[in-house]
Amino acid sequence: MISQLNIFKRFYLDVYRDLSLHRKLLCHPKLQRRMKSFTLIELIVTMIISSIGIGIMGSAYRIVNHQYSSYKKMNEGISHIKQLNALLHKDFDNAMQVNWRNGTLEIVNEKDEKEIIYKFNHNTITRLQANVNDVFEIKIIGIKGMLMDQPLTGIIDELQIEVLVNGANQHFHFKKQYGADVMMAMKEVYGN
Repeated sequence: MISQLNIFKRFYLDVYRDLSLHRKLLCHPKLQRRMKSFTLIELIVTMIISSIGIGIMGSAYRIVNHQYSSYKKMNEGISHIKQLNALLHKDFDNAMQVNWRNGTLEIVNEKDEKEIIYKFNHNTITRLQANVNDVFEIKIIGIKGMLMDQPLTGIIDELQIEVLVNGANQHFHFKKQYGADVMMAMKEVYGN
């Protein structure tokens, strides 16, 4: 029994010595290190600053996106007008005959005698040539076909179009120069 008591004592002394050694080590100033971390206030300040930055960036993105969308829409309207203007001038210059009836412009091409048709609706102009359809989204305010400066349906030598582009009225004028023989024949048919 004495031997068991000695073993127990020895074990107890060893554990106590280990614990006291640990305690001494933890209390030693060189071995005692402070864990580096952020305080709660520092984290809150960082979150507030980052949320303000994110808010500013979101607002800037929305403003730039809105400006880009309006710029794109404005340029599409201008692009449609420019393309339509170029096509109508080309078609009038190459026309053998131009007819105007109830919102439809029929142009017979001088080179191959193929017909080009323009259909004018309130918000669109459709150009039909062979199997190709071009649709221009343009708001039409007014349109009239004229022959020798008189409003007319049938064969015309002049077309006047007023459209609304980006909030402003734009006027377009297209004129076909017929030969003298054609003009004399039209004068006989239509008088004047």
